[in-house]
Amino acid sequence: MNPKQAFLYTAILYGVFSMHGSNSGLRFMGNEQPVIEIVPDKSTGLEKIYVLKNLSGVSVAFDGVNTPENVRWKIFSNLGAGFSIPLSNTHVENGVSIAQFLQGNLGYLIEYNDEKYCFWIVDYDTYIFNVDAIKCSEYKDCESTVINVDGNTFKIPYYSINGVQLSLPRNIRVSYNNLVWNIENNQYEQEEIVKYYDYINNSIALTPPLYCGSKISIRGDMFLDIWNEAKFYESDYIQTHSVTLETRAIQEDMESGVDNLIGYDIEGLGGSAPCTILFESYVSDAVAHVEWQMSNDELFENITYRSYDADFKYTFLTEGITYVRCIASNDDGSCESYGKVFKVEIGDSDLKIPNVFSPDGDGINDEWKVSYRSLLNFKCWIFDRHGHQVFYTEDPALGWDGRCNGKVVKSGVYYYVITATGADGKRYNRNGDINILSSKKHLDR
Repeated sequence: MNPKQAFLYTAILYGVFSMHGSNSGLRFMGNEQPVIEIVPDKSTGLEKIYVLKNLSGVSVAFDGVNTPENVRWKIFSNLGAGFSIPLSNTHVENGVSIAQFLQGNLGYLIEYNDEKYCFWIVDYDTYIFNVDAIKCSEYKDCESTVINVDGNTFKIPYYSINGVQLSLPRNIRVSYNNLVWNIENNQYEQEEIVKYYDYINNSIALTPPLYCGSKISIRGDMFLDIWNEAKFYESDYIQTHSVTLETRAIQEDMESGVDNLIGYDIEGLGGSAPCTILFESYVSDAVAHVEWQMSNDELFENITYRSYDADFKYTFLTEGITYVRCIASNDDGSCESYGKVFKVEIGDSDLKIPNVFSPDGDGINDEWKVSYRSLLNFKCWIFDRHGHQVFYTEDPALGWDGRCNGKVVKSGVYYYVITATGADGKRYNRNGDINILSSKKHLDR
């Protein structure tokens, strides 16, 4: 029994229940199954609701009173207790007031010594739980899976003393398998989904919808569970047409060990060009088509790039903001699912060139490096005063340690030539002097 059942169904009647603190109470006789006692909300004016499997041959005794002949029984319908009428089939037997030939789905009012006790009796056999068929609806909805249920799974009504209609929860158990995203394992996994319904009025809408094929199981209801007579029904295998997806973006760590990048304040993806990002999609069973889109506007009114692979890698070379998303659809395109929108921001270019360093091994300014951001096609030459090339690189992250052919060069003036293109289109053609300051004891290292 789940917590909801434990809360509502406080007891099963086997004997006497106290009333208003006195020694009087109700005792059902002739019932084939235990009587289920429910404590309704106080606003109903009802002390209890009693659910009986059936009322054939059942009577109820109101005992523990000194003058049972003064006990008055009345019944009322959906009109409320104000329209109650006397119950004729009552008698006193062995000092106990007894009502025979009970009628179900009616309210009862017992009056005794200026006290009143109102309760409702439900004849369960008039609402017996039964399912004839469980089928998927022909109506196709991408946001829910509609299941048609034929049979008697409707609500069990009762009425307050003021004639307000309410219903008993039946806690009908509906279970099926569905795909659930496991963020730790980064994958979709099948999981049993269990939902409880107070009643089923011809159909139920499963939300989220089925993302994998599954059978639908219905077990009920909670009254039959208590009586150990629960019924189990299962549908044929139901195919899915709804789709869903999860996406993620993994940026290559180009900055690992790079200490000469000029910072650019962004949140998330991007930074300095070239910036390479792997985009991955994970889709549900009914997905037949995947399309990645890139756009310069967040509404994707102008698509600048498309990829139809589930995963793809892209290198961003242009300064500015690019939005990236993935769309998954089923085979006929009737259902679509949109993944997260990724924002990739590439900073404008920058280049700063030092003019002095001291490769003397003291750990301070031992290497000549430019400071940069978003540079493409970078080339750097360094020459001695005789025009001999002593260093060359096409990677702005690399620096010169002052060595040529394995030996530290002599101190003095050297010359650099740098050409590059920025991600923002800016062209760089720089040249100038580099002054090497070296301690004599380090020159031959």
